[in-house]
Amino acid sequence: MKRIFPWVVPGAVFAIGIAAVFAARLVPPSVNISSDTVSSGTSLSTEPQIRLMFVGDIMLSRLVGKEIAASGDWRYPFLNIASTTSSADITFANLETTVSSRGHKIGSEFSFRSDPRALEGLPYAGIDVVSIANNHIWDYADDAFLDTQRHLREVGIAYAGGGSNYEEAHTAALLNAKGTRVAYLAYTNLLPKFFTRPASVPASASYDDWARVERDIVKAKQEADIVVVSYHWGTEYETHHNVEQEEIAKKTIDVGANLVIGSHPHVQQEIEQYKNGWIAYSLGNFVFDQYFQPEVMESRIFEVDLAGKTIVGAKVIPVDMGRQAQPKVSGEPIELK
Repeated sequence: MKRIFPWVVPGAVFAIGIAAVFAARLVPPSVNISSDTVSSGTSLSTEPQIRLMFVGDIMLSRLVGKEIAASGDWRYPFLNIASTTSSADITFANLETTVSSRGHKIGSEFSFRSDPRALEGLPYAGIDVVSIANNHIWDYADDAFLDTQRHLREVGIAYAGGGSNYEEAHTAALLNAKGTRVAYLAYTNLLPKFFTRPASVPASASYDDWARVERDIVKAKQEADIVVVSYHWGTEYETHHNVEQEEIAKKTIDVGANLVIGSHPHVQQEIEQYKNGWIAYSLGNFVFDQYFQPEVMESRIFEVDLAGKTIVGAKVIPVDMGRQAQPKVSGEPIELK
């Protein structure tokens, strides 16, 4: 029996002028959290209890960068949320920016390049691993793309979805939580194919080559107990996932993944359980400078609880991003049952 949990997103009128800047196509209906029969295994006292957390898009450039600089604290965006996100054994995010002082702009007018010092906030917030497979990771060409990876390594944050070559881009980031191995893969189809071909140097991972994605998942499943796949996909400002997202997500779990985490729409989309896995189609913005509509300022943390190597529960924690690019918990956790 499927249970539907209404996640009401209040409507609002676009702020004049700002809406035009971001060309929003926001759809106002409620965002639902849906669940088929929940994994109901009772955790054994001998099994370690593990908490995985997932947050949405993090962008540390543009107006966010100005807020950070004005504060004088490179941890600024995470000061009100770090106690929550750092409570997990592993926390994952989508890093929607290059991190570099080099490179030349090859992206659109909405191109992001963040001061490397801003990465100080991620380990402070307990963020352990990020996706770098998104449409902004090449905004400042190869130098900034490679610098982003180097700076992440320097602060001890793992990454997935990009590398110095195609094979690295398709290699899972492997993390260990109390003896449970968790693999993270990341993909997007929102970059030019020039960056995602087998001969690309450096390279990003695309899900257009499904046969390769399937091989990546099978390999990750051999190396890890839990496999997480991140997709940067969908339509911006649409509060419901589309048919393609659903087909890809369910195929991903069918071939062995446990969790599918989506990003790119900048608003929340549905969360559902499929077989023994969970799909979060979009968690929305987490740290961003979009303020023109309530939906783009509302986010959530998706939490998955493990007993050893088994998913035994899931919940969402409401988050308000606010106008100062400082997310904070805005409500009680909601158990998904």
